[in-house]
This record gives sequence, structure tokens and C-alpha cells, in this order.
Amino acid sequence: MISGQYIHENIWVKHMYCFACTIGCGKQVEIKEGPYAGVRGEGPKYETISGFGSNLLIDDINAVVKMNDLCNRLGLDTITTSGVIAFATEALERGLLTLEDTEGINLAWGDPEPVIALIPLIAQRKGLGDLLSQGSRAVAQTMGPEAQSFVMHVKGQEPPYHDPRAFVDMALSYATANRGACHLESGTYYAGYGYKWPGFHAEDRDRFEGGETSAQLVIDFQDYLGTYNPLGLCKFIIKSQLGPAEIAELVNAATGWHWDGDDLMAVGRRLFNLKRSINVALGITRADDTLPERWLTLARPSGSAAGVLPDLEPMLQAYYKIRGWDSEGRP
Repeated sequence: MISGQYIHENIWVKHMYCFACTIGCGKQVEIKEGPYAGVRGEGPKYETISGFGSNLLIDDINAVVKMNDLCNRLGLDTITTSGVIAFATEALERGLLTLEDTEGINLAWGDPEPVIALIPLIAQRKGLGDLLSQGSRAVAQTMGPEAQSFVMHVKGQEPPYHDPRAFVDMALSYATANRGACHLESGTYYAGYGYKWPGFHAEDRDRFEGGETSAQLVIDFQDYLGTYNPLGLCKFIIKSQLGPAEIAELVNAATGWHWDGDDLMAVGRRLFNLKRSINVALGITRADDTLPERWLTLARPSGSAAGVLPDLEPMLQAYYKIRGWDSEGRP
């Protein structure tokens, strides 16, 4: 089964810390019995468990730990790898791939063994792995129009497992993120969870609102979190309700500068616009600022977000206007 309680009681070894961190959000795990006994390493986190677990209908956490360990040792991103394998599984189910194409690897929902066999082939670019190593968009382009109805990517990058139908701000964030679908370029879903940042975004949020309000929220968080990478900051600290003013104080303490929160945000804005300008020079257009067809046309049938679809176009228009970009998304 997949649960935090099972992990803690059966395979958890200790907390794992980045340098000088007092939190230790990483977990070292070790499988002690069964077919994957002896696997030891940093344990799977949310995205990995969702990608190789729920997304593939695999409910064996030990198998997910094995997949995570393989990806870590082979230098593969678990979001992208699980996403492209899920796409291949559905393509095989629909008849767009055959067992001849997969060289006998029978990908099936809920079966971990073909996934475990396929991960090294992706890293080594052998057999089916050679095709899948190119990513879901490239694979779909070899299959014709039907594949476009279920392939999951934005600008060629497989999305993480934060459904934008549950947080419509994230729909806009995924569509406009400079490196494709990326939850780390804004993290506005934290606002949807109810987090507040005094002096920055302290108001209550309706996670289904959309429109200009969502556009401003996404822009603010893209600019704010855009400063975290060059500063070497962990993006989880925004859950401690640190806003731009507090981060500017940290910068000042380290450099002797005299920034305030507005100075920090101005740097983030320049960084984001520079990245967008590079993308535009490389051929990115407004047409690329979109989402997979499923997210725009298929509503969730149950849960608190049942029936919700992100209305992307009004948010995108407001986003371009606030950014000061032209109607084609050019800075």
C-alpha cells in the first residue's frame, strides 16, 4: 500500500537534510524484505509517489521506491520519466503502440515490473527506451493526431502532479512557465491551500477564481520565486510565510546592500522577462502558452474540484497585459 504510515513503520531509516537545513524533508528508506529487498537510498517524495504510484495505478510502495532508486542512480527526473511511461502505457492500450514496438515490454496499469525494466532502457537509449527518452511530445508526434488528445506536456515538458483543475492559478502558471509545465516557477497552489504572506499576499483566495486576479497572483509569485534560484534558496521556505521583504533582509545581511521587497521583485521580474525573451528568440509563441487538451476539456468527475475547468484564455490575456507584453506574448 501507499501511505506515510506504512513508509514510517516499514522502510523509513532517517531524515535527510540539505546542507545547514534544520528541517530535513528528505527521508532515507531501506526495503528489508520481498523482491526489492536491499534497496536503500533517499526515499520517494510526493511527485515520485504520485507519478510512479497513483498515475500508473501501482499501489506497491516498495516498487515505487525501487523505481525512484533507479532514476536517482541513472540521473533521470522522476516526473518526466513517470509521465512518459504513463503516456506509453495508454498508447499501448489504445493500439498506437504495439508489443512489437515495445519489444515485448507489456506496459499495463498497476504492473510495476515492466516499468522497472523500462527505466534503465530509457537511460541507456535502448529499444523502446530510445523512443521514450525523447519525451512525450516527441513520441506523440510519431503517432498521429489521436495521440494529441491525451499526451501530457507543456512546451515539451511533462507536468508535475498538481492538477490545475483543482487550482486554476496553476493552469496559467504551467502555461506561461519558461521551462514548460513547472510547479516550481510560481507555487501558487500554496495560496489555494490557504497559506498567506503578510505584506505580500495576505488575502483569502478562491482557488477557482481565474481572471485578472489569478494573473496577478501568478506574476507576483513567478517574479518572487524567480529570485530563489540565483540566491540558492529552498522554495519550501515560502510555507514559513516569508515574503519578498524578508528575503531582501537576508540578501542585505549577506551582501551589505540596502534592498527592500520591491527591489527583490524588480530583479525577479527582469529575470523572468529575460528568460521569456530567450524563449521567443528560440521560436516560442503564444500558441505554446497552453495546456494539454485533457486539462482544458475533461473535468474531474468527483471531489472538491468536480466539474471545474480552467478558463485559460481570459487569464492569459490579463497576464500579457499586466506583464507589459504584446498580444503575442512578446516582452
